Amino acid sequence: MSMEQLQPCATAANMDEPQLRDAFRLLDEGVSRGDTPGGVALIGRHGRIAGLYATGAAHTAAMADHTGEAVIPARTDTIYDCASLT
Repeated sequence: MSMEQLQPCATAANMDEPQLRDAFRLLDEGVSRGDTPGGVALIGRHGRIAGLYATGAAHTAAMADHTGEAVIPARTDTIYDCASLT
C-alpha cells in the first residue's frame, strides 16, 4: 500500500489519514538515520487494516548471499528474521 492508497483504508477503519502518514513517516526517518535498513508496518483498528507500509531494504549488501544482489527493497509481504531484540 502506498501513501496514496491510505485514504480509503483509513476511512474504512475510522482512523485519521494524516496520523497514519505521521506513523509511517517515523519508519522512514528510522531508515534515513540508519537505525534499521528497512521495515514494514501494519496499523489496524476494530479488525480492519487502516494502513500497511514498507520502506527501505529487506536485504542489503551486509546481508548478501549467493544471489549477488546488493539491495532488495522491502515490500509489504517482507518477512524479517528477528534473532535478538534485547
